[in-house]
Amino acid sequence: MNTLQSSAFRIVHENITHERLDGETIAINLVTGRYYSMSGPAADVFSGITSGTPFNVWWPAIQYVFGDSANAEDLTDFFDALVDAGLVCATNEVGSSSWAPPEDYQRSAWTAPVLSEFEDLQDLILVDPIHDTSNLGWPHVRDDSD
Repeated sequence: MNTLQSSAFRIVHENITHERLDGETIAINLVTGRYYSMSGPAADVFSGITSGTPFNVWWPAIQYVFGDSANAEDLTDFFDALVDAGLVCATNEVGSSSWAPPEDYQRSAWTAPVLSEFEDLQDLILVDPIHDTSNLGWPHVRDDSD
């Protein structure tokens, strides 16, 4: 955990797109075509990371919102999953010196953050809509006869 506490992370902007709505974040890795879902505490932690705010700033805000049940030890596997998925990377750049979780859902008890990974739309996500589609347009992929 000391590595996390002394590190700043950033989203890999050049490869990732993400959106948050009602306490859930969907992130898409445009290189792999995989997409990810994060809900509740996972979405809040991801929001802290994407703000560019260092751990020692956003973690106390998470603890304030979730109370004593928020456990920094729960973050190690989540951070490993985010890095392995290519969603975030370590950085020396430090962003904002303040952060608060978005107020877009009713929070309940803290649960260990989980990154859920999906591959079912991978083929569609990886299609180049200009060069790989047929005359019918996206999402119809061109075959060799087009």
